[in-house]
Amino acid sequence: YRAVFLALGCQEGTKLGVADEDSNMPGYESGIGFLLKVHDHVAGVHEIKLSGDVVVVGGGNVAMDCVRSAVRMGARTVHLVYRRSREDMPADSEEIQAAEDEGIVLHFLTNPTRILSEDGHISGVELVHMRQTEPDAKGRRKVEPILGTERTLACGTMIAAIGQPWLHSSPTRAL
Repeated sequence: YRAVFLALGCQEGTKLGVADEDSNMPGYESGIGFLLKVHDHVAGVHEIKLSGDVVVVGGGNVAMDCVRSAVRMGARTVHLVYRRSREDMPADSEEIQAAEDEGIVLHFLTNPTRILSEDGHISGVELVHMRQTEPDAKGRRKVEPILGTERTLACGTMIAAIGQPWLHSSPTRAL
């Protein structure tokens, strides 16, 4: 071939599918949307600054880029919420270790159930602890919620970073 054209696009973020989720609510970000804002910040197009606590939901490389970028954008505390175990995370192990080294608080076997808001702005995430079940036909263990283990994690920004492809030109690597 003389040329190859790849039209991968940049898909929209996947919603969590939890109670009171509103992707238009201030403080709610998709993983892809947040990383595009980080890219614009790095390129000098539009400055962003985070403050307070940030919760990122997901376990892949996009989620890792989001948590690490959130630290660089000024967040006080950054939490990663993942419904499976560390061993089940699809993110590169080096990315997970780097996130831990940067002070990211990792919550394994934890899943969001509701988005909390005050005055129309994200104020937190209701979480439930999960437990692993028997392996499925492919050998992967499923998870199920443990009733009665609900708790709240306060935040001003919540980033849904689930089900998105890894961005090879990661903004985290540019910071």
